[in-house]
Amino acid sequence: MAVVAARELADGEVVFVGIGLPNLACNLARATHAPNLVLIYESGAVGAVPERLPVSIGDPALVTGSLMVCGMADVFQLFLQNGRIEVGFLGGAQVDRYGNINTTVIGPYERPAVRLPGSGGAAEIALHARRTLIVAKPHPRAFPERVDFVTSPGQRCGGRGRRERRGHPHPAGPPGARSRARVHRCRRRQRHRQRRSPPADRRPLQLQSRPWADSTRA
Repeated sequence: MAVVAARELADGEVVFVGIGLPNLACNLARATHAPNLVLIYESGAVGAVPERLPVSIGDPALVTGSLMVCGMADVFQLFLQNGRIEVGFLGGAQVDRYGNINTTVIGPYERPAVRLPGSGGAAEIALHARRTLIVAKPHPRAFPERVDFVTSPGQRCGGRGRRERRGHPHPAGPPGARSRARVHRCRRRQRHRQRRSPPADRRPLQLQSRPWADSTRA
């Protein structure tokens, strides 16, 4: 899954890195086909070049050799909200076909079955990054027709597209979500595209389930 996600990153892109699988995918890309990838972390590390896989956004390995270390407010205001982030790389417990991400609750908000960590900086990243990539575990419950709670907005939210929402800084939004060896393309309207990427060993992968809903209901 991390290998498939890493292939979506191009050399030289400026990436706002989320924790977990996005962190693994970004550092894998930098160690292989994208050595000039510029990694920015919420903690304030800009242009991080960790010699080992950082365990969190506060890992000291992110500071050594980085281009800049600043406060969290500077990262969000000067880089993200200023339109300097080309790719926002996020994870999520639920992702729908429009790229809306849920990291808040599973079930009704008032009486949830599971309460999740919440947004952190993900909502800002989804709104202000020029392109958003999402990585999620390949389970049918991770790809519902509609997420239980919209933590970070995708292509369409509340019946309206990104271009229809006034003042939206970047109408591009998430082009797709990655799960194991499949890339799910997010819908802007009613059209839905999928393409399958081969695994790292290049052997064909047989997928029995199709977790992404095929319903055309917005």
